Amino acid sequence: MKRCKFCNAQLPDEAVFCLNCSSVLNIREEFHTKSGKIFSPKIFHIFTVLFLLIFSLTLFSSYRVRTHLLNTLILDERETVMIPVTTDNGETVTDAQGNAVYEESAIESVKKKPTLSDIIDRIVGNDSGGGKNKDKEQNESGKPKLNKSEISQSSQSGLPSSNETSEKDLSEKNTHTAADTAEPEEIVTENPEEVFEYETYSKEYNQIQITKYKGDASFVTIPDFINGSMVVSIKKDAFANNSKIKTIDIIKGNRKFIWLNAGCFNNLSSLTTVNLYDNDLGLDSRFAVDCPIKDFNITYWQYRFVDGAIYSYNSMCWEFKTFCGNPCYDTLTLPLWCQEIAGDNNFRDAKNLRVINVHEDIKYMPCYTYDYNKNLEAINVSPENQYCLSADGVLFQRNSPEDTRYRGFYPFSKKDKVFKFPQKEGCTFSIECATYVKINNYVEEMYLPLNARITWTTADTPFPSLKKLYYEKGNPNYDEMKREFMGEIHLY
Repeated sequence: MKRCKFCNAQLPDEAVFCLNCSSVLNIREEFHTKSGKIFSPKIFHIFTVLFLLIFSLTLFSSYRVRTHLLNTLILDERETVMIPVTTDNGETVTDAQGNAVYEESAIESVKKKPTLSDIIDRIVGNDSGGGKNKDKEQNESGKPKLNKSEISQSSQSGLPSSNETSEKDLSEKNTHTAADTAEPEEIVTENPEEVFEYETYSKEYNQIQITKYKGDASFVTIPDFINGSMVVSIKKDAFANNSKIKTIDIIKGNRKFIWLNAGCFNNLSSLTTVNLYDNDLGLDSRFAVDCPIKDFNITYWQYRFVDGAIYSYNSMCWEFKTFCGNPCYDTLTLPLWCQEIAGDNNFRDAKNLRVINVHEDIKYMPCYTYDYNKNLEAINVSPENQYCLSADGVLFQRNSPEDTRYRGFYPFSKKDKVFKFPQKEGCTFSIECATYVKINNYVEEMYLPLNARITWTTADTPFPSLKKLYYEKGNPNYDEMKREFMGEIHLY
C-alpha cells in the first residue's frame, strides 16, 4: 500500500492518481514551483471553471448585442411620409401664413435582413446602419446617386410590387409644392362645398362624384369627403378649360378608391403635376386631354410613371396605359417589364410624341396611332419581335407568328422622300389606312418588291406628294396600279 503525497490517503500500489483528491501520483520534479511546493490540481480546476463561466457570459453578451443591432437595423427601414392635416369635414388645415400643415405618418416597408458587413460597420461606427450602400455618392439632398447600370437594372425589373423609385422618394416628391421651385406656388385654402359641384355616385354607400370645379386656385386639393360624403369619382369635364390650375392634389385620407374618368381633366393648359399618393385608383387612358402633365406622382403599387408614360398592372402583367402631353416628352421607349398596350386610344393625346421604341415581347400596336399623332416620325421595333417589324420607322405587324400578311402604318411626320418596302420570305406587306386620312405629305417615291402591294387609288391616296412607284418585275399589283395610279410607274 502507498499513500498520497497531497492528502495522505491510503491507496493501492498500482494507483496512478489519488481517489480522494484526484491528484496525479509520481509527479516529476519540474512540476514543483520555485518555492518547492507542488502546484495543486484543485487550483487548476478552479481556473478552468472560471474560464468557462467567463466564456459563457461573453457569448450571452454577444448574442444580446447582435440582437439589438439586428432590431436597430430593421427598424431603420421603417419609412415616414408627410400628409396634409385635415379637419373632420375634409378641409385642409393651414398655418398663420396660409400654408398647408403637414404631419409625419409612418408607413410599412419591407424589412431588410442586415448582412454581416452591415453589423460590422455598425459596430465599428463606419456608417449609421445602411452598410455599404451608404458609401454611394450622394447628391445635395442626401440621397444616393445611382450609376447607369443600377438605373438599367431598376428599369428592367418586372416585379409588380416594386417601383422605379421607392415609396419614400415618391412620398417626399408628392409633398413638395411649388414652394420648392424658383417661383413659389401660392396654396390657397378653399372650402370644398363652395368650389366643387357634385352629384350622387352611390346612395347606398354615401358616395359622390365631382362634376365641376368653380374655384380659381393654381393648387387644387381634391378632398376625400365633401359634406360627409366620400368622393370616389371625377366626371368628364369636371376640370375643363382652366388655364390657372398647375397642380391637382388628390389626397387619400379615408377614401377607399377614386376613379378618373375620360376627359375629367380637359384643356388645362397649365396643369403640370398630379399627386395621387396611395389612392386605390381607376384610371381611364384619356383622363387628361390637352394637359401638359409632366409629373404624375403616385405611390399606389398598381401604377408606375416613367419618362412621361403611365403603366398599370392588370393582374397578369404590366401594360402601357397612356402618355402624357408635356412637350418635354417626345420619345417613348417601352421598358422590358411592360408586356402589353392597354388599348387603341393610348397614344391619341400624345401630340408631342415623335418616336416609339418597341421591344421584342410587345405583340400589338394600335393600328391607327398615326392618325392622331401628327408629330410622330417613327416606330422602331426590335428585330427579335415575332409580331411586328419596322422598316425605316414604318410599322408592320401581323396577327400571329404564323400569319404571312403584314399590315403597315406610315408615320404622319416621317420626312423621308423615298420609302422601300421590306422583304421577308413567304410574307406579304401592305400599307393600310382610312381613305380620308392624308397621313404623310413628304414621301414622293416608293419601291415595292414582289411581296409588297398598296391598295389606294390616286383619288384617295394618303400620300398627296407621291409621284413615282417602282415595282419589281413580276409583282402582281403592278397591272392594277398601272390603271389606277396617275403618277409614274416603273419596273426594276
